[in-house]
Amino acid sequence: MIRRTRRRQSRWSVVLLWAVLLVVPGPAATAGERGAAIAGASSHVVPGSLLVTTADQQAVGVMRRLVSTGSSAALAEAAMMSITDRVTEVRVPEGQAGAAAQALASQPGVVAVEPNAIRYLLAVPDDRQYGKQWAHRLTGIESGWDISTGSSEVTVAVIDSGVVASHPDLAGRIVDQVDASTGQIRPGRRNNDSCRIGHGTWVSGVVGAIGDNREGVAGANWDVSIIDISLTSPDVSCKEITDSAAIAGIDYAVTHGAKVINLSFGGSATTDPACPKAFQTTLDQARSAGALVVAAGGNDGSTVAPVPASCNGVMSVAAVGPSGLRADYSTMNIFIDVAAPGGEGSPDNNPALDILTTSYWNAGARTDETLAVAGTSFASPYVAGLAALLLSVEPSLTPDQLESAIERTARDTGVPGRDPLYGWGIIHAGDAVALINSSQEVPPLEPDPPFPVGD
Repeated sequence: MIRRTRRRQSRWSVVLLWAVLLVVPGPAATAGERGAAIAGASSHVVPGSLLVTTADQQAVGVMRRLVSTGSSAALAEAAMMSITDRVTEVRVPEGQAGAAAQALASQPGVVAVEPNAIRYLLAVPDDRQYGKQWAHRLTGIESGWDISTGSSEVTVAVIDSGVVASHPDLAGRIVDQVDASTGQIRPGRRNNDSCRIGHGTWVSGVVGAIGDNREGVAGANWDVSIIDISLTSPDVSCKEITDSAAIAGIDYAVTHGAKVINLSFGGSATTDPACPKAFQTTLDQARSAGALVVAAGGNDGSTVAPVPASCNGVMSVAAVGPSGLRADYSTMNIFIDVAAPGGEGSPDNNPALDILTTSYWNAGARTDETLAVAGTSFASPYVAGLAALLLSVEPSLTPDQLESAIERTARDTGVPGRDPLYGWGIIHAGDAVALINSSQEVPPLEPDPPFPVGD
């Protein structure tokens, strides 16, 4: 709807990730406990390197005399380097850090003995217009990219107006293209937006514009496989999408391996107050087959619940602007699951307010390679892209686990708990990726309110 596990480092632009690693217990801990903590420290530390913090300069002298006299066997081969007036690095042979920490911690005035932790560079792509992509910073996805930037083994289906696969920021990402506009699958073509609408290319850029390639923008994934399924064509309609076309597209996506399906289209519940049985059946089959379906929550700013977003088993996504507040056009209803960046809908396509993404056509007119657009149409593929990013970390995730991980890590916004404006809150991609990358079990999925299904 128009209203856009591996560690990776950028070649050019980086931001430090100040991760909290092991902190040795404070003054209440014994020297032995401190040494044991050092000995069991994370592997993300400099081997044999300890940072000793003292209360004052006098304590520094006490600690230095201990090291220089070699009165502790663990410190017999130690070397020291002053970092500040109260912090000294002490290096000991590998394997001696625990014993050395005990000896150092027992000295008067020593307030902390800690491993010299390694801080990793947070992945930030070098794409020319990345600085304008406020959406990525709003969702904290940069910390997620430090774990994974995506995988071509994960397939997302973009069921939309068709994609221009020759776009340089989508090169190699579009692995299959078909036309489902008649309700039957027909071969697509490389530039599959035969109506020259532009929408499908915009949506695909949000999901997976190539990152770190010095081209325009970066998607939620820098590496992903996209199936492009067009629902519009001049011989059927360039303005309307039939349920038969959408159903055929969903079925094709599932049978061709898509684990995430994005639907950035919909209709008003004022004219269709229930999910058609045929549509719901197809959606149920998709979920049972292991595909998460994500859909745009609607752009009329009302409280109606559109189809397919409100259908059972679909993640319905509302839109927020750069401030994190609900966009005025974003629909409000109890079926909204989460909110994601969709832009404010500025009259002049302002990238400071809207979503900057890949572009080729806009309503029949040729565009630059990027365009700022707005709508739940672009909030939805951000969530779809995040789901694909989670699958790149753990390919075995089920739709329930994907949805739960995204919802449980969302930042609660509005009234506490689930609400009609933001659902469970604004997605936090970094936290969702961290959850999947950890050893924690994904919490059970919270049930959705049931949406009526046609007879």
